[in-house]
Amino acid sequence: QSLVRLVSNGTSHNINIHPINDRVFVYTHESILEPPNIYLYSSDGSSRYLTVHNNVLLTKVKMSTIAETFSFVGARNETVWGWHVPPANGTSNRAPLAFLIHGGPQSSWYDAWSYRWNIQSFTSQGFAVIAINFHGSDSYGQNFTNSIIGEYGSLPYEDLKLGLDYALRNFPYIDGNRAAALGASYGAYMINWIAGHPEMSSRFKTLVCHNGVSDTRAKSYSSEELWFTEHDAGGKPQYEDPDAYERYNPVNHVANWTQPMLIIVGAYDYRVPETQGIGTFTAL
Repeated sequence: QSLVRLVSNGTSHNINIHPINDRVFVYTHESILEPPNIYLYSSDGSSRYLTVHNNVLLTKVKMSTIAETFSFVGARNETVWGWHVPPANGTSNRAPLAFLIHGGPQSSWYDAWSYRWNIQSFTSQGFAVIAINFHGSDSYGQNFTNSIIGEYGSLPYEDLKLGLDYALRNFPYIDGNRAAALGASYGAYMINWIAGHPEMSSRFKTLVCHNGVSDTRAKSYSSEELWFTEHDAGGKPQYEDPDAYERYNPVNHVANWTQPMLIIVGAYDYRVPETQGIGTFTAL
């Protein structure tokens, strides 16, 4: 029996099949443009809302009605994808840019609603949003995800540079002189890495670092999760391969930090301990 695509956009979860009719089920569905609702899929092939609990609230806020993907040639001459979401007030005027960098790094910017880094919280304030799924992101094949190993500050950084170039060339309403880069966890590691490389940091008026790694060596001895720490560095702990932890260590480039930065620290992030954010603050 062949597979049938039921939806062409957004993200679906929580499928519950009817107890006596396996062609009827309920599921949740969401996207960048719409928070989750429960849907009913019927045996005739149709889907309909069962919940509309957010409709009244949504009439009270401004949100973008467009979320589109784009691709460009990134690091290693491989195809890299990203999201472009224009501001809620349209593209007739020049708009500032929120350049979002996801965490993980084995994650992605999905076509999904977020209760943390919600793209619409930026578009509603008049920002254009560019969000790149750089090397190391998931959803593009295991080889693409694994490419982050030993390349923590190289391939993703190159993708972000090239993605920013592409966005400014192809979405000319975006004002490249009013750009901010923002990231959390690995995304904030990358903010600290960008801060130490003026060829990239100088392109942003400000940087936002939310629970970011400032010293990869120190983090390897203070994080509660060591599997990915060692995996991404090449598979060895710091004391067996110290160079792997220094090669892309933001603290080694603090002398180049020039741009203003907002630092956000949470004491309950045991993956990236708060001392990392305090270190960023002290460096500044």
